[in-house]
Amino acid sequence: MENIELRSEKVRNIIGEIPPVLIRCGAGIIALLLAGLVAAACLIPYPETLAVQVEVKQADGNGNHLVCLIPYGQITKVSKGMKATIEMEGYDAHEYGYLQSHVVCTDRQVYRQNDRNYFRIILATDNLKTPYPLQKGMRGTATLLLTEQSLMHRLLSRR
Repeated sequence: MENIELRSEKVRNIIGEIPPVLIRCGAGIIALLLAGLVAAACLIPYPETLAVQVEVKQADGNGNHLVCLIPYGQITKVSKGMKATIEMEGYDAHEYGYLQSHVVCTDRQVYRQNDRNYFRIILATDNLKTPYPLQKGMRGTATLLLTEQSLMHRLLSRR
């Protein structure tokens, strides 16, 4: 049998050329990009927060205590000492700043409001000298910091 040449001259020229650097190193570049993304996912914090409405119940020389209702399904994520930031109605956080607070206690009694179940928690402000006067009955929005895990930890811990 005769060995028949099936490739044309153009095909032989293409096969004979050395590919560009991007094609030769493409797998390495892709691996470096993936390694960088994994490293970023391990290092970048991804905090889980919960925003709830608060109301001032006590505002005097003994400290400021605020009450908020936590949705029924979130109570296992809230614990004593947990940090929270509060923005009060009428006082823009960009101009007046946030109030720093922490969870003092959680009430395990179920409160029913608008056909939903809630638990009540008490927050205390960390600073007795607030940037503006707090009065009983004032309302605002508290953001509780539930967890401060990395993105990778959150992705891997999901079941």
